[in-house]
Amino acid sequence: MDRLSDEMLMEVYREAKKYKVSEDFVYLVVQEIKKRELNIQELSPTVIYS
Repeated sequence: MDRLSDEMLMEVYREAKKYKVSEDFVYLVVQEIKKRELNIQELSPTVIYS
């Protein structure tokens, strides 16, 4: 199975926040963003997931 590109992953995050999907889903997306060492702060400075 192919994984999402970094750009698509960031788009998934933006859309998830926009449409207010479950926080569990957003958490999983954020964990993958962190794993890839992408800069989530430029998307949302209020993200507080650890």
